[in-house]
Order: sequence, then C-alpha cells, then structure tokens
Amino acid sequence: MPEKFTDLTSLASLLSDEEKAKLSEEKKKEKRSKPIGEGLTARVALDKHKRRGKVVTIITGIELSNERLEALAQELRKTCGTGGTFKDRVIELQGDQMARIRQALITRGFTVK
Repeated sequence: MPEKFTDLTSLASLLSDEEKAKLSEEKKKEKRSKPIGEGLTARVALDKHKRRGKVVTIITGIELSNERLEALAQELRKTCGTGGTFKDRVIELQGDQMARIRQALITRGFTVK
C-alpha cells in the first residue's frame, strides 16, 4: 500500500536531489528580485489647475524609463479603476486617488512623499 501524504512538505521526498536544488535556486532568485520601485521616490499630489475645478491625482519624480513608467501608469489606472494618462514623465489619474495610489506605490517598493 502506498504511503499517505498528510501535507505538502512530505511531497518533497518524491523529488530527486537535482529537482530539490533547482527549486531552491528558483526560491533564491525570487527573494533576490527587488520590487520595481525599490530605492525610488515618488511624489503624489492633487491638482485642479486648468481643469475646470475637477481634481486630478499627479504622480511625479519617478526615475524609470518611459516604457516602465507607461506600464506603471497602466497598473495604477487598473488599481484605482479610473481613467488617466501618462505624458511628460508625469502620471495623471482622474479624481482624488491619493490613498489608493500611496498604498499601491508603497507595495511596489517606492518611497512616497
């Protein structure tokens, strides 16, 4: 009768030494990979200048390539569920999204001011 496994850790006994070594290497790589914003600072502010009184959340000061900034803008728009744009190295999101943006940037490793 085959041995019963009670939890996932006991499944490791089925792996060969090579497979175990490969898995441990992958885990080390995951730990080493740093978040997109580690060590970077982002400034978040509200603005309604020249917008007919409508509030816009502005994110500036992020030192990433334009492609990565565009991808970040897209992620933040999805996170907030709102429209927005990326132009002149500034991310603009419609509405007062300060709390959501601050939390989303902190989880991505940014220092938010």
